[in-house]
Amino acid sequence: MTLWEGGVRGVGFVHSNLIRKKGRVSYDLIDATDWLPTFYHLAGGNVSLIENKTDGKNVWDTLAHGRKSPRTEVRLNSIALKQNRETEKSTPFPFHFQLVSCFRYI
Repeated sequence: MTLWEGGVRGVGFVHSNLIRKKGRVSYDLIDATDWLPTFYHLAGGNVSLIENKTDGKNVWDTLAHGRKSPRTEVRLNSIALKQNRETEKSTPFPFHFQLVSCFRYI
C-alpha cells in the first residue's frame, strides 16, 4: 500500500438539498483543505478574499453540479528539516526550519 492508496485517497459522502446532480459517484480530487473555502462560499463569502491565505479550493461546483474539480494537486507529506546554526550564522534563532513537501499532480 502506498501513501496515496489508503493514506490520502478515501471515501466520503455529501448530502444536501442544494445538490442538483444526485446519486452519483465522483472520482474528482478534493482535499480536506477545500472545506473552508467551500463552506465560506456557501455562507455567501467572497472566496477571492481568502484564497491567498489557504491551500483550499472552492469545490462546490464539483460537489453540486458534477463539474471538474479545480484541484490539480494534493500535498501528500510535509517534513520540517532542521539545519545546524553553524551553517546559518546570520539567523538569530537556534535553528532554521525549511519545509519540504511532496505533491501528487493529477
